Amino acid sequence: MDRNNTRESFIVCGGIVLSFVLILFPDISFAGTGGEELQGVYDKTVAIAQGYGGKTVAVLAFLGAMLGAIKGNLVGFITPLGISIAAGVGPSMVTSGISALI
Repeated sequence: MDRNNTRESFIVCGGIVLSFVLILFPDISFAGTGGEELQGVYDKTVAIAQGYGGKTVAVLAFLGAMLGAIKGNLVGFITPLGISIAAGVGPSMVTSGISALI
């Protein structure tokens, strides 16, 4: 038997065994999906994005867009402007969308 065939057979058998284990014990496959485990990280990320961190990124990107506009560089204007809009409005839109889904 070739070495690659042995490896492929091992992967297939392992996948089949894993599938049977998840079918027989479905609680294992849903472990940690309640949402409480990552709530602290989520709260801190939202606080940074909607707080001073997000506002700083939005202001700096807007200043970069104005600099690009003064220089007459269209790409140097559009890209930072899009980043500033996304950093300024994006976090509240994303968190409201996530809250609506949950």
